[in-house]
Amino acid sequence: MKKRDFKELTNDIDTKIISRTLTEINKIPCVYEIWNWDGIVGDSIIFYKDDIKIYSDDEIVALACKKLNRKIEEYTISTKDLFTFLNFNFKTN
Repeated sequence: MKKRDFKELTNDIDTKIISRTLTEINKIPCVYEIWNWDGIVGDSIIFYKDDIKIYSDDEIVALACKKLNRKIEEYTISTKDLFTFLNFNFKTN
């Protein structure tokens, strides 16, 4: 797998990033973020879409659950530009 720096990853103007960590899941580079948007706090695992194109949504969630050592029950998966976002752990503050 290529080394990735995620320099192309940008924030939505109204999203506050609480923390951002470069990591890997199953040797696939990714970013783990905790964010706040419009009173909702959540987590995201962000991949380059080309790195995970062979995986189904269920497989992406399973990889994340294994890495986090917990079940992810409520989530969204979306693709924007170069990236695929797994968003989960939603809480209102």
